[in-house]
Amino acid sequence: MADNLHRLAANHWNKPETSDCTIVIPKDALLNQDDPVNHPSKREDNDNVTPGANDYSRSKQPNVPIMLHQQYLSVQSTLIQSILDGTRGSSQNISSSQDNTGKLSYSKMLQQQGSHLSADTFLIHSSWSPRLLPSSRPNHPIIFLPVPDPVCFPHLIHYMYFGSFHHIEDCLQKGSLTWQGVVRNVEYLGMRVEIKAALGRYHRIWMKPSSTLTLEGNDGSEPGDDSEDEITP
Repeated sequence: MADNLHRLAANHWNKPETSDCTIVIPKDALLNQDDPVNHPSKREDNDNVTPGANDYSRSKQPNVPIMLHQQYLSVQSTLIQSILDGTRGSSQNISSSQDNTGKLSYSKMLQQQGSHLSADTFLIHSSWSPRLLPSSRPNHPIIFLPVPDPVCFPHLIHYMYFGSFHHIEDCLQKGSLTWQGVVRNVEYLGMRVEIKAALGRYHRIWMKPSSTLTLEGNDGSEPGDDSEDEITP
């Protein structure tokens, strides 16, 4: 189904008039931005190729809405699919992941989801669980979605529509996105194995590995073959 959607992407790309859902990204979700490891991707040099990319960079509002199409999101993100299906049950997971300051630990959430990603801690406000907003309509849900790296999220939308990693790779090369930020978002969103394989290849080719990292496939296995996504020193 994803392949068919990619072939039709040009008919739906950047066309809010045909959208059937809205994603609301909070700009100030990150609480630990002083840590350079956890700092979100750089905001400069982000090309205007994704809906909402420039809106995010320029907006002074705390939340930035992006109008999209449900099929492209739900087919490629288990998190968004579960929110749309109303089956996530996030309240229990989030309450059990909070530390004694009321912050939510992203690394603890990954452990609960069974992820093998050794991610640094991502802290968001305890009340900011991903969820459908009350303003949603039956034919147009509105999802409140804090993500580990808000700046790179529009670029992942581009990938969800077109299925091409080239744009993300170009941004990584220019330094307008960080590899760690993309990885955190991919794991958090529960994206498909193909982008995890592409991230693994990029790391092997362009980065000096400093730790062992395994990206988990959608079925719990490691994506790809020949240690495609296992990164070792």
